[in-house]
Amino acid sequence: PSLFLFTAAALFITRSGIALSFGRLISPITRFLFGLKGEKATVMLMSAVAGYPVGAKLVDSLYTEGRISHAEALKMLTFCVNAGPAFIVTAVGESVLGSRNDGWRLLAAHLAATCIIAAAVRFIPDCVFSRQDRKGSSDEKSQNSTAISDIFVTSVAEAGSTMLNVCFFVVFFAGVSGGMSAFGAKWATYTGKFLEVTNGISDCTRGQLTLVSFLLGFGGLSVMFQVLSAAKNCRLPFWLLLCSRLLHGALSAGIIAIAEIIFPRTLETGSFNTGAAT
Repeated sequence: PSLFLFTAAALFITRSGIALSFGRLISPITRFLFGLKGEKATVMLMSAVAGYPVGAKLVDSLYTEGRISHAEALKMLTFCVNAGPAFIVTAVGESVLGSRNDGWRLLAAHLAATCIIAAAVRFIPDCVFSRQDRKGSSDEKSQNSTAISDIFVTSVAEAGSTMLNVCFFVVFFAGVSGGMSAFGAKWATYTGKFLEVTNGISDCTRGQLTLVSFLLGFGGLSVMFQVLSAAKNCRLPFWLLLCSRLLHGALSAGIIAIAEIIFPRTLETGSFNTGAAT
């Protein structure tokens, strides 16, 4: 339900012109760090807050409306695919690992990896991403005169469609993972972690924080197909999506590994019964 609300709100913000206005405020920072200005800066922020695949849907919306080029869309899709703070801190940190602090540590590593990729991608020429580039209009392009009520209705309807696609892929890959486990294959447990991120993390412990960080960055095949579905108009190559997810996962895991050395956590290794024997 929260993902649906975030998606509807994000689409409305983008299409109503609020994203462009807000983008102008944060453009000085995002343009210097990541080469992003206007609506593109807002999309990056919204993808980090709302979680996957909201960022992919917003990028696809900008590309479809001609506000960004094909190369710009592909560049953004390498770093606008993130797990949201609510999922990482609450669902993973507090519920699965039993530590909200671990959740904040995972979130910091996750967002840091996003920023590293965004900062690096800006220096790659557009021709590497798209040889048949279709340049969209500038960020100063005037908004359509569509009524706010129509924008709201369209945003909610498209958010509902996006959520259905998300549910379909989650159920499909969860079923595949469950089917492999039912056969008792030794490799089923490890393979399942790379299919659907929620099931893959569900049996992890606090001692596996580096693995959890990688899985959150990678997202699993379920998230990747959700992104391909949400950004269908961008014609995102699967190899590019796979490489960007692997890179995000590796960077996140590396940041956590370094943090574990510099700022080690206190982990419970065992408990002892000090009561008198009866």
